[in-house]
Amino acid sequence: MAKTKQMPVEASTEDKKEETDLKVGQILARARQKRRREVKRIADQLCIRPSYLEALENSQYDVFPGQVYAIGFLKTYAAYLGLDAEALIDQYKKETDFLTPKPVVMPIPERSSMMPTVSYLLAGLFVIALVWGVWYFASYEQVTKEAVLPPIVEAEAEMTPIPEVIEETEPVVETSETEPVAPVQPVEPTSRIKIVANQDVWLEIQDEDMFIFNRVLKAGETFDVPDDSENMMLKTGNAGGMDIYVDGEKIKPLGPSGAVRSRVQLSAEALKNR
Repeated sequence: MAKTKQMPVEASTEDKKEETDLKVGQILARARQKRRREVKRIADQLCIRPSYLEALENSQYDVFPGQVYAIGFLKTYAAYLGLDAEALIDQYKKETDFLTPKPVVMPIPERSSMMPTVSYLLAGLFVIALVWGVWYFASYEQVTKEAVLPPIVEAEAEMTPIPEVIEETEPVVETSETEPVAPVQPVEPTSRIKIVANQDVWLEIQDEDMFIFNRVLKAGETFDVPDDSENMMLKTGNAGGMDIYVDGEKIKPLGPSGAVRSRVQLSAEALKNR
């Protein structure tokens, strides 16, 4: 018997077309629902606020402090769901007009009249009259009291000498031998490399295929880089938002504020030789 050739189902093509028409947030929400995961559980694993993940799924990008943070969170979320992160980032830039600067509208101040109104003049005159009246009655009362009171006769007070008090103190005995003071042991740093955030900065530290750190480091927070690996790479969306110390000495910054840096080798020798 001859085998009949099966034709492709048109419904699958329509499904693919429907997926291409979806926004970035809808794609993320569908992928999460297929995995049957809750936003709160994913946020705890990625160390990202649940409100940021919900904002990505609802396309509410104005919640983020900047587009660099939105792109960083989007990349992390897409990688966790097994999606093509770079494709979603390109689609996000098209949806938000990433390269188109928004016009700045300067408010025009309203012209105000410099001439005082009649009500202000009347109020000022009333205040002046009130102050003068209070001062007049207070002065009149003071003059009346001084006229009624009799003169005060000053009496010379007898001065009595104050006896001197001599305190007896025990003699100080000097000892030639002093107790030895134990030297203070220096505290060794916990890590050779320390990252201190001077602004809110997103960091991603990866050791080969394993993520060591992936979240936003708030201004004032620090992170000690582990010393057990020489293959760690750093990626950040704000190179000037952090200070890097190697063996207690501050090195030059990785770049200006807002600059993106990737594949920066996190070893003491590589950072010192930059």
